[in-house]
Amino acid sequence: MNQPAYQAKENAGSAVASLVLGILSMVLPIINIVLGIIAIVLGVKAKKQIKAEPERLEGDGLATAGIVLGAIGLAWGAIFLIAWLIIGITTAAYFM
Repeated sequence: MNQPAYQAKENAGSAVASLVLGILSMVLPIINIVLGIIAIVLGVKAKKQIKAEPERLEGDGLATAGIVLGAIGLAWGAIFLIAWLIIGITTAAYFM
């Protein structure tokens, strides 16, 4: 019986990086906008790589999670930045 050797698929490196940066964008309040953008870009890149080479790469779920967490971190950072600007402007107007 000749059975083909089992070849394990590897996770796309961009998918893992996207997930890690997506998680970091959720917990790091100052640089979460930048990390969120990078996580989204890497996640989309990983999904394209996986779609192009499905027999060799896996990690579509990791890429999706990285995109979602990156988007949440990006939104959280934007809300924080807008709130910070509003507080700064109103406080400055009070002292003038």
